[in-house]
Amino acid sequence: MAGEDFAVCATLRHATALAQRLHHAVAAEPFQTPSGPLLVTVSIGGAVTCH
Repeated sequence: MAGEDFAVCATLRHATALAQRLHHAVAAEPFQTPSGPLLVTVSIGGAVTCH
């Protein structure tokens, strides 16, 4: 994982809900730059294991 990556261990249902909340929270807060606000989003991926 790179510096901006992180991992979360959760059930599929909780991980999906968390990803949706995080995506909406980031999209709702423009990043302020000297040229004005910059709208950003995030891309969130997941993996499922059967253990």
